[in-house]
Amino acid sequence: MNGLVEFSLRELERTCLAREHANALAQVHAMLEAMERADGDLRIAEPMPYPDDASHVAAMLARIAAAVSSLFGDAGFVLSRPEFDRLIPLHPFLCALFASSPFGHADHVMRAMSSSTERDGIVLAPGQLLKFLLMVTPESEIRLDIETLWQEDATASASLFLSLLACRFTGTPAAHRKREILLDWLPTRLDTLGARIEELPIGLFHRVAAYSSCALQPGKHDIKRPLNAMTRAELLGSGRVAHLLESRPEYFCERIRAGRVEGQPV
Repeated sequence: MNGLVEFSLRELERTCLAREHANALAQVHAMLEAMERADGDLRIAEPMPYPDDASHVAAMLARIAAAVSSLFGDAGFVLSRPEFDRLIPLHPFLCALFASSPFGHADHVMRAMSSSTERDGIVLAPGQLLKFLLMVTPESEIRLDIETLWQEDATASASLFLSLLACRFTGTPAAHRKREILLDWLPTRLDTLGARIEELPIGLFHRVAAYSSCALQPGKHDIKRPLNAMTRAELLGSGRVAHLLESRPEYFCERIRAGRVEGQPV
């Protein structure tokens, strides 16, 4: 953590409402990166004329969520794959912002993207899937067909599901239900994904592994097996293990024979 970094709420609102999509997305990314560096905290650069801290925070969250909603709800805004890949590791912070706002989630944005008039019937236009996935939060009350999402884009869906499992707080019934379902469903799907690890939010793996322990189902630790397997394959394929063997051969040969490196099983 590098401490608080201020960001401009006014510039976020201006670019989102002016439909300057590239600039607005850059503002969203900068805001979420600032939250990541400050371990979830956020500081606004401009003074806000509210009588107390609670009013300040409530107004800030409402304005941020409204601005982001206007951007992602804009039918003319299309998210590219590189942009999605940059944002998905920060997605848990976006979820936290919506959960803490008066909206509680981003279901209103998800429904705005859909051409269906049914409450939970989501029909997306071509090119809308990636930004739709970023609006899914643990608190969402829209029932998702995870099998269909996986068939549409397995890698993007896996990234979303890992992000949902990496969210710190799952205190609502909807969030708890999603975690239990995903921890049961996702491990075997990750085994068949075939994607290289850099196509997934590897920076969230440790959070998924840690927070899965808070689940209730007996197989809650199964998710760790494919995550460990992908990490191990990437380390072996990248040559990093060979480099370690060259730099500290006696230590690593001894530890590998013992089945552990740096205290971890190999």
